[in-house]
Amino acid sequence: MPEFFQTRLGRKFYEADVPRLITAMERIANALEKAEARAAAITEKGEMEEGDRCPKCMTDNVANEGPPENGQLEVTCHDCSHQFVILI
Repeated sequence: MPEFFQTRLGRKFYEADVPRLITAMERIANALEKAEARAAAITEKGEMEEGDRCPKCMTDNVANEGPPENGQLEVTCHDCSHQFVILI
């Protein structure tokens, strides 16, 4: 009886599925690193980063309304008055 890696399913697993899993894990790790860096910058400055946008009207005319609390930063859009929270 052939070993798993010798079967068609085994070859697909090692040649296609595992590389896709590794790529997905690398993307997740990169996204987490960016989120951590962003959270650290917000925590240090108590401000939002350039390029943050309102999820309602997509303008970047937004500002935080105070210092971060409990890992959250309250934000208000100055164009549409939408208030939202950024998790840090």
